[in-house]
Amino acid sequence: MELTEEDIKKMSPEQLRQLQKQQCIFCHIIAKRVQSKIVYEDDKVTAVLDINPANPGHILLLPKEHYSVSPQIPDDLMAYMGMIAKQLSNAVVRAIGAEGTTIIAANGLAAGQRASHFMLHVIPRKEGDKIGIMLPPGEIDDKQMLEFQRLLAPVIAKAFGAVPVEVPKEVPVTKKEAPHEKSPQKKVEEKAQEPEKGETEDPEAKTEKTRLQENEEPKENTETPESPSPKETEPKGKSANLDDITSLLLGGGK
Repeated sequence: MELTEEDIKKMSPEQLRQLQKQQCIFCHIIAKRVQSKIVYEDDKVTAVLDINPANPGHILLLPKEHYSVSPQIPDDLMAYMGMIAKQLSNAVVRAIGAEGTTIIAANGLAAGQRASHFMLHVIPRKEGDKIGIMLPPGEIDDKQMLEFQRLLAPVIAKAFGAVPVEVPKEVPVTKKEAPHEKSPQKKVEEKAQEPEKGETEDPEAKTEKTRLQENEEPKENTETPESPSPKETEPKGKSANLDDITSLLLGGGK
């Protein structure tokens, strides 16, 4: 007997579940009416290899009872599936040399769910495998974040029977760094660039630097620091001459 849309509308949730179960390929796999590669099974769950794996060793963890989406699943069973997924993940890394795993659930059509039977995917991962499960970063401003916090917090608190977290009425004003202040990161970077104690620069390089700072043309130095010419040692007002500066830089200050 073929069911009409009107017949389906009159069904109770339990009748609808039984109808889905009769038509669900994964329920047939669990009942072993359809062949599969089972890697784990107990009285609550069955884990099989995906025949179209994102990576070799991709496991589908299925509750034996038919549930379409996670909100239908009892809390204790959902927690149990999480524990089993953890152990499967550990086994995948040990058995086939995976470098990590991705554990995901496509919950609803908009999330990419293609089967009416809820499942957890345990996917082996390796660096650079390019299977396309990296989440693209988006952008959201503080005002939008506050609005979503205001919408979500009370509903989540009700689900857990908890007191809602306090949500500010306006976006909190954060202290901005003053122009003259340096961030901790900047201070660390500058500290790393400082020469260690005992480390000195090339005297000729320092002499060149001093000349450039005083906008002087480089002069060929034919005199040694120990035998400066009378002209060079002649003071010019309050300014030190080049050899005095060189001597100071070399640690021979007067």
